[in-house]
Amino acid sequence: VRIKMNSDEESQSRLFLLKYPIIGENAKATYSPRVQYLEKITQSRVLFVPIILVMGLLSALILLILYNIRINHYKFRYGVYMSFGADFEKLFHTAAWELFSIALLTFIPALAIALIARIAMSLAVGGAIGFGISSVIIALVWLFLVILLAVFPSVKFLATRTPTSLIVAGDNSNYVSSPRTSFR
Repeated sequence: VRIKMNSDEESQSRLFLLKYPIIGENAKATYSPRVQYLEKITQSRVLFVPIILVMGLLSALILLILYNIRINHYKFRYGVYMSFGADFEKLFHTAAWELFSIALLTFIPALAIALIARIAMSLAVGGAIGFGISSVIIALVWLFLVILLAVFPSVKFLATRTPTSLIVAGDNSNYVSSPRTSFR
């Protein structure tokens, strides 16, 4: 018995086999390569989500470390902002948009390079060239969430300090070491 389905979806063929059971030694279901390909895509998406979450958290951690250096460098300026009434919300809003604008400066060239690479790979295998704006929007939203996660702890710690403790000049030599002592 051989039945050809009009659809390449495995779920449709499974429903058919449940509704009309084919009994016998010669009865077996075979699926087209497209169905097997769609199954592999589904399996890889399940693995893709945890990898993306781990990479997002790692990115947020790296940005947090870098942003702590920036906050330490400009703590006098933040102290002045706070002495003129800036609260956590205002500092967080300013810091998040500042870091997002910096990230956009690197995102746009990265997007252009990725698009060129995708076109080159598609042309190499003779495939169609496609580009979806939804991928760009998802990447921008993900980037913004990572930035919010990275900026929050630094600004929260900064907002708990008094403005005078930030304005007072301090020795930052413990954050910078000379190459002469570092490489010995």
